[in-house]
Amino acid sequence: MAKKQPEKTNKNTKKKEAEKKKKLEEEEIDREEEDSMKSEEERSEKVEQEQFEELEKIKDIGPKVAQDIYNYFHDDYNLKFIEKLEKNGVVIISSTFEKSQKLAGLNLVFTGELNSLTRSEAQEKVRELGGEVSDSISKKTDYLVVGENPGSKFKKAQKMDIKIINETEFLNLLK
Repeated sequence: MAKKQPEKTNKNTKKKEAEKKKKLEEEEIDREEEDSMKSEEERSEKVEQEQFEELEKIKDIGPKVAQDIYNYFHDDYNLKFIEKLEKNGVVIISSTFEKSQKLAGLNLVFTGELNSLTRSEAQEKVRELGGEVSDSISKKTDYLVVGENPGSKFKKAQKMDIKIINETEFLNLLK
């Protein structure tokens, strides 16, 4: 019987070693899963931050509006509502084309009557091409677009050496 005792102790030792090894393997798996979850969370947070920053890049969208837009499209109720709209035949069109930013960074002011389009239409075309429109002449004004019967803006622009263009030149600027 003395010989069976060490064999039993040897089996117990092996069993304990196996349990210890299994426990270490489980702990390693837990750590890997935890690291993987942290990495996934970090990637998710990075994507969310990038989405938020992209929203802020849109003209006239500040941090508050960007946050509101972001929150809207991450709210389960709103997502279900959009899904319901789509199921009922509402087609949501997203624009994937890049608009020309031909006038980006330019500030234009209009004075007088335009012949080929209304002032509102002209201003909208400027905005569509990335430009800014102002109602008054300032140091920030790049162009004064002059139509028929210009007002006081014309003289002010001359005094301030602001580039003055007529309607035809303006239309060419849009092309």
